[in-house]
Amino acid sequence: MEDACMNAIIGTLLIVESFVEADDLQDAFEQRRLGPVVHMRSVETARAMLQETGRKPQIIVVGAAADAVLVRALIEEQNALKVRLLILNDDMGDELTPGVIHLSRPYGERELSSAIDQLVG
Repeated sequence: MEDACMNAIIGTLLIVESFVEADDLQDAFEQRRLGPVVHMRSVETARAMLQETGRKPQIIVVGAAADAVLVRALIEEQNALKVRLLILNDDMGDELTPGVIHLSRPYGERELSSAIDQLVG
C-alpha cells in the first residue's frame, strides 16, 4: 500500500494523536521553515514508515501515547541517525535522554518556541 507520506520529503515528522495539537505544531515548525511537516498518529506506524522508506526527517516530535519500549526504540534509532528529537511529556519525571529536547505538557507558545530554538540552535 503506497501512502503519500511514504514518498514525501519530511522536514518535521509529528507523532501526536490530537489533530488540534498537530495543527498547532505544524504551524510553529512551518513558520521556521522546518517543513514539509508530516503528521502521523501512531509511534508504531511512524517507526514502520521510517524503517520501510529509509526516510530521515530533520526533526521528529513524539507526543503520542505508546508502549514505552516502542518509544524508546524509536528514540534510540533516530538519535543514532542524528535526527533531532523533541519529546512531549505529560510528566517530566520520565527518564531524560541526552541530546533529546523534552517539553512538558501543557506548554505554551513561548515554551514551544524555546524548544524549537534548542532543536535548531
